[in-house]
Amino acid sequence: MLKFTLSRGKIVLDKSVVLMKEFTSILDKYPGGRGMDMLLHIFYCCELSTDNPYSNVDFLIKEKKSENRVFGKNNVFTKEEVEHIHEGFNAYNFFNETAVERGGNTFDDKIDEIRALLARTKPVIHTVVDETGAIEKFVSNDKILDSFAAQINKYATYKLASIKTASQIQGAGRIRGGRSSSAIESGHFNEEDKDE
Repeated sequence: MLKFTLSRGKIVLDKSVVLMKEFTSILDKYPGGRGMDMLLHIFYCCELSTDNPYSNVDFLIKEKKSENRVFGKNNVFTKEEVEHIHEGFNAYNFFNETAVERGGNTFDDKIDEIRALLARTKPVIHTVVDETGAIEKFVSNDKILDSFAAQINKYATYKLASIKTASQIQGAGRIRGGRSSSAIESGHFNEEDKDE
């Protein structure tokens, strides 16, 4: 498990940072404030714990919000900086996420995508006046709106069910098709994953 330490809004250089080439290459290439700010940006975009004030921000806007906070609204990354940052994202995520978390994040991403579609889809309201002058209103795209809401509910339910199943079979020793136990069946997840 790799973990950045955040103190007073700054990344503390500890073993988690200085032993990883993805992070040392950032510090070597961008000494001083820029490199440390890039590490802070990686932390804000990737850390899932409550240590990160951006942990629950919608993934569709999280990276831009973090960039604005760390570098200011007028920041422009070079192509090389973007590559270094994305290598940092990949390393941070690889060394921190369990399969359960990755599965949960996949569902979160899908929920965020559908929520964004739902937010952009406005009800189309029609007004009809009959021969007696009575006014009746109806929404013509209510089935689309209902479909989005149902999909959000479905993915949220799937996420909870998959996490519960993963926690239940962890360490159970069930064998898959005569082969060895999978990583989750062998209990290769941290104890704290069971609480999620």
